[in-house]
Amino acid sequence: MESTVKFTPFFLLGCVLVISLVVGLLTRRHDKGGYGIQVHSISHAKIGAAIASNWMSAASFLGIAGGFFLNGYFAFAYILGWTGGYVLLLVLMGSQIRRFGKYTAPDFVEARYDSSVARVFSAVIAVIISLIYCVAQYKGIGLVFAWMLGIEYTQALVFGVLVTFAFLMVAGAIKASRNQQMHYLILILSFIIPLMMIAKKLG
Repeated sequence: MESTVKFTPFFLLGCVLVISLVVGLLTRRHDKGGYGIQVHSISHAKIGAAIASNWMSAASFLGIAGGFFLNGYFAFAYILGWTGGYVLLLVLMGSQIRRFGKYTAPDFVEARYDSSVARVFSAVIAVIISLIYCVAQYKGIGLVFAWMLGIEYTQALVFGVLVTFAFLMVAGAIKASRNQQMHYLILILSFIIPLMMIAKKLG
């Protein structure tokens, strides 16, 4: 791998990381409740922006683009399945969780079926899904940092994981949601602006 630092991308990413850290610190909660997910200070629109930002992450931003590059039109099925499944899950599961007054899927499953075994089973499934999801995310983190800093993939992956964990430790989980709202704006512009430039060039 070419050991050359890409200064412009590194500077832009550094600015985003600094802004994210500042947002997290300025809105940091000092009570224990601020580090959980059951905080009612986030509006529906902000939650929607955070969810959209979560969808437009490394797995989709890089993976879907790579899928189109490799498979062309046939990669469109990934977007339909991914997006449709995401929305379907939110509609069918999210509304029920809210109706039962719960905050997580395992809590809802236990309340719905009155079974602690079902809760454990649901929690195990959620952990497995999260691990699979994180594989794609951290693969993207490692590739981006490796390309940008000109270092080996393993070193870049470790560096990216440390940055992620450091932010969560400093700002808490609720501030990760706050930053996802800001990242939504950044990502949607990163989608739209190149698309407009490509459309203009193609006429």
